[in-house]
Amino acid sequence: RDRGTPRRTAAPGQYRTRRGGVRADPRRPRHPRLLPGRLAADARAGGGLRRQPRPRLRTRPRPALPPRPGAQPPPPRRPAGRPMAVEAEPLTEAPADLPALLAARGLRVPSPDEWEHACGAGAGTLFRWGDECPLDRDPYGDPTGPHHTLSAFGLRIAHDPYSAELTGDPTAVHGGDGGEAVCGGYGALLAWLPLATAHRNPFVAEFVHGPDGEDVYDAFFVRPVLAL
Repeated sequence: RDRGTPRRTAAPGQYRTRRGGVRADPRRPRHPRLLPGRLAADARAGGGLRRQPRPRLRTRPRPALPPRPGAQPPPPRRPAGRPMAVEAEPLTEAPADLPALLAARGLRVPSPDEWEHACGAGAGTLFRWGDECPLDRDPYGDPTGPHHTLSAFGLRIAHDPYSAELTGDPTAVHGGDGGEAVCGGYGALLAWLPLATAHRNPFVAEFVHGPDGEDVYDAFFVRPVLAL
């Protein structure tokens, strides 16, 4: 071939041979104009065929079915793990003798984590019923407050600031403060805080486990757990 002959350039969809010729690329579509829409534009630009994503179908959530007439509501859930008493029991002996007394009945003292799980049922709110409380009255003088409802596990727990419950942790009490905030006139908010799920009062625990609480232990409570 004459060296003065200009070399042919390959168009999109073609390739150049060793002898300077141009042939159609078998890997490219020969008739991009016959392809619809965006595929033809991609083929003419030299990008070849590309698989387009399928459109996603939007589905509507199914509405909840109304309960059947006369159907009974589902029973309340029970704490996962160890069975726990629905009602707390007042202490009949000093806190130091409590583990032995419960062990004779096949029971034991709950741990702090077990008590909080039984109270809040895993909820992330301040109280077991939510994050709000009536600030115009204290819980002891409120007969219709949210603390009188049962917990999600069906337990009557954290319902009275005077009903402080002991656990396996001797440095804290749960579910109340023995009426300290109510009798001390600390205000409505501080009177409700002892009913919070994660509330622990080390000062009341020091009192009941110390020598000053030897004669008033019957004012405190324990919620036995079945030892499996």
